Amino acid sequence: MTWLALALAVERAGGQMEMIGARHSSRLRGAIMSKNKSDVIDSEVLTHVGEIFDPPPLMLASPGQLALRRAAVRRAGAVIDGNRYWRRLLSLARWAFPDVWSAFAGSESTALAVPGRWPHLRSLASARAATLTAVVAGHTRDVADTPSRATAIKAAARGWADFWDGHLDLDALAVDVTEHLADLQESRARVERFTCHARQWWEHLYGDDPLNLSLPGLGPASWSPNGARKS
Repeated sequence: MTWLALALAVERAGGQMEMIGARHSSRLRGAIMSKNKSDVIDSEVLTHVGEIFDPPPLMLASPGQLALRRAAVRRAGAVIDGNRYWRRLLSLARWAFPDVWSAFAGSESTALAVPGRWPHLRSLASARAATLTAVVAGHTRDVADTPSRATAIKAAARGWADFWDGHLDLDALAVDVTEHLADLQESRARVERFTCHARQWWEHLYGDDPLNLSLPGLGPASWSPNGARKS
């Protein structure tokens, strides 16, 4: 965003900022100086751009457009962070308790809910079957074998707890699991917040875009009272 203050200062001093594409900048630099790229060289070269090209004037974005852009950038960063935290949790599970993770049967919701309730392998192994079954059933859809899935999770947790006995601190492992889950939850909450911010600014500036909505696979996003996104 450093360009914004510079553009305003130049404009107020009677100057005019112009938009130069990276491709044109590269061609101009090669035509005039034939030197390697650097910020200093670029700034000197670009002062001659009007002699070769007819660049369009810089149109400053409105405050709302800048707010939308910043919200989108922040949301993108939160999405990247969330993917990173998910991969770290997955990496931990694959070496520390892979059979437990496999017993989740590809259900991400279950994979987050069960360790969130029982982050310690021993506590998961000793969990009440009815309680664990209820948690699994509450985070899966159209699965008829939730009791057997819960049994498989308990058995796998017991097996890995015994396997690591005397070789891995299970208390420390539980802390790692809890922290990864907390990082992931926080990053996803940030995604939701900045999605909401971006949506509000988009609706304020543009509303529904007929051209975008005409594309196959794109449609309006609606929001339930609790903030959950629906397609």
